Amino acid sequence: MRLDKWIWTTWMVKSRTQAGEFCRAGKVLVNGVKSKPAKNLKLEDVVEVEFPVGTKKYRVLRFLEKRGKEEMADGCFEDLNPAFGEIAAEKTKEISTQKRDTRKTKFRYGDGRESKKDKRSRRDFQDF
Repeated sequence: MRLDKWIWTTWMVKSRTQAGEFCRAGKVLVNGVKSKPAKNLKLEDVVEVEFPVGTKKYRVLRFLEKRGKEEMADGCFEDLNPAFGEIAAEKTKEISTQKRDTRKTKFRYGDGRESKKDKRSRRDFQDF
């Protein structure tokens, strides 16, 4: 089975296009080697996928012909990083706090700018 299709059918990414992009970007390793989307997987191959929050390893146990419900993908791979969920949660918190700190501040009245309401009332007064 193709590498990009296996990543997609096991619900690691949202779309098959995204799975192909991960492979082309060099974020997917099969047995320690960067692989293209069309790489044929075999049983017992070790697949490493680099997500934004960290790298995760899987061992291929079986293949699915098409993508079904997420529960169907449970027996397709063995998770070789059981503590990944805790690490990912910590990194997600760090990323969200960084985003929160870099957001633009919203406009607040009284910081020297004239509001729309004030502009309209001044314009209406001048027209009078």
